[in-house]
Amino acid sequence: MAAFSAGQALAQTHPYEAVEEVRDWRVDVGGGGIYGFNPGGGASDQLNFTFWGSASYKDRIFANGLDGIGYNIVKQDRLRMGVALRPAYGAESELEGLELAEFGADLTAYAYQRLPGNVVIGGRIQRDVTDVSDGTSYFAQVSQQSITRVGLLNLTAYLSAGDANRNMTYLGITEEEAAATDYDFYDPGAGFTRGGVAALLAIPILDDYGVGGFVNYERAIDVAADSPLILDSKNEEDTFRYGIIFVRRFASDT
Repeated sequence: MAAFSAGQALAQTHPYEAVEEVRDWRVDVGGGGIYGFNPGGGASDQLNFTFWGSASYKDRIFANGLDGIGYNIVKQDRLRMGVALRPAYGAESELEGLELAEFGADLTAYAYQRLPGNVVIGGRIQRDVTDVSDGTSYFAQVSQQSITRVGLLNLTAYLSAGDANRNMTYLGITEEEAAATDYDFYDPGAGFTRGGVAALLAIPILDDYGVGGFVNYERAIDVAADSPLILDSKNEEDTFRYGIIFVRRFASDT
């Protein structure tokens, strides 16, 4: 999903080399087809239409479908640090007796530093503030962004982890759920959960339109790889996502 935002939303939290002038405000709206992710919590193993929206004010205050609503406390040429209220997307259970995590929100602190070659490293810490998991998760990444003859190319590798509460909510099987289903009891504890790579190509169309296509490969690791929810035939260790998004941009003159 990081691929959606390489054009504008990634630039809100990541200090890539500027590709356009900072405006007082910007708004991007659009949508497209996505395979492997459903923000509504429905089936992800099919092509789903997804709306996209992104906005920013003076490159300080921002909002988008991935990062939620945030503020860049530190905004320097090579460094971004800030806070955000980030959505935590849930899923719908198709099995009676099994409860999956609902939609929630995380209070997030992030920091990203640009290195030579327009490489950005950093990550974020997320704490659930909606009583969904009462847990904390961690996310680290390295990415590189470049301008090609076709458009803006963003390449990213990432790693995630969670504490015991977070992992139990999203990966575990309680004793009650084990008794009501065919799953075995599973308490993952704290540990790494996923690692992956993603690539996006964002192509401008005229002055106010754009299209972005992305591919994403993700693998469940460590405590996630042993989760009955992952080992189930519908939730394999390897996840592939891809899609295409069309966007219309609105912006102030200055």
